[in-house]
Amino acid sequence: MSAANYGAIRSLPNFRISKYKDLLPAFALFLTASAPLPRGGHIANIPDLCLFYRITGFPCPGCGMTRSLVCCGHACWSLAFHYHPVGLLIFAGLVCWSIIGIARFAKNLTNREKLSISLGSGYSKQERAVSFLIGKVYNLAIIFLTVSLMIVWVGRLIRLIPWP
Repeated sequence: MSAANYGAIRSLPNFRISKYKDLLPAFALFLTASAPLPRGGHIANIPDLCLFYRITGFPCPGCGMTRSLVCCGHACWSLAFHYHPVGLLIFAGLVCWSIIGIARFAKNLTNREKLSISLGSGYSKQERAVSFLIGKVYNLAIIFLTVSLMIVWVGRLIRLIPWP
């Protein structure tokens, strides 16, 4: 490739989808709020699609999670807790993640040359430290949610927590 062609390609606008990745949690919240509320244990009469349940007859760790998130999207908190107690925590995490993502996206719109967030030399020590802390909090949240899912699953298997 000649230098002239390379310069022409570099000047093209960047239309990667990665610049919209910060809006994905907000889109997930929109989907939970737009789905119909579960009636009779099913959302819009969609049958159970859980392969684990169909094969073993036991609930999987995430059984009821979709119904719980949809109920959270409609602010039916007790019904959401009934379908899956961890769904409330995941929904709260989605709300926080959405707020952060929308703020990042808005910040990137005002500064078009930095559409993809990276930790390059253009960022201060404070920005790198904040990003590092967010990464640590994210990792701890994933560990906490995984342990919570396992606790609820074991509780359902030994019938301490009712299965929806």
